[in-house]
Amino acid sequence: MRSPVHPFFVSVLSGAIFLLLSLSASAQHYEQRFKAGAFLGFNAGQIDGDDHQGYRKLGLLAGLRGATVLGDRFELDTELSFSQRGSKSSKGSGGSLFSGGAPDRGAFDLSLSYVEAAFLLNYLTYETYDDYYAIHLHGGLSYGRLIGSEVQETTTFKPEVVPMNVLKPWFTKNDINLILGASVYVTENLGLTLRHSVELTPLFDPERHPDVASTRLMQYFLSVSVVYMVF
Repeated sequence: MRSPVHPFFVSVLSGAIFLLLSLSASAQHYEQRFKAGAFLGFNAGQIDGDDHQGYRKLGLLAGLRGATVLGDRFELDTELSFSQRGSKSSKGSGGSLFSGGAPDRGAFDLSLSYVEAAFLLNYLTYETYDDYYAIHLHGGLSYGRLIGSEVQETTTFKPEVVPMNVLKPWFTKNDINLILGASVYVTENLGLTLRHSVELTPLFDPERHPDVASTRLMQYFLSVSVVYMVF
């Protein structure tokens, strides 16, 4: 399914790439107090409240990372990324596994595209014989701006279930996520990052829209990416 890419993200990413190149070129003048890099991977998402379960929705994750060295074992990371999330029903399944096999909602595929900024505290551990820390544990918060959404949905099985297409205009445009994760570096520059993110602000909040009879929608997603840092 084709996902929308907002022109704003293209402009931001172009500027961020230029900034990354400038910073990496001048990093040596700061006595290694700053590092810069890029990462590429995917998200696997699900939404609590959509009558489906499982991290089935896959989406692109790509961005830039800057790290400020705070000490021997601590770094403050700042990231700018394009992040696709959402939810997807299982193939051949009509709905919820919580209702004894009686589906509440028809099959659907929800794609959400965000421009995201993350702020993370990194703890470095497991020093290798090559004199670098191979494991980076991190946690923090991210701010996401919804720049595109697309819904493909069949007719619901129960009339009281509100279709995703009806809820779409009321999706929250700005979200905050709690992030916990770890990176394992196979070299001083190249690593693999695993994360779990929990949305703190609901995608749809029924308290803000009492006239819409729907449950609260909260996003959860796993992220896997390859990262390359320039020193």
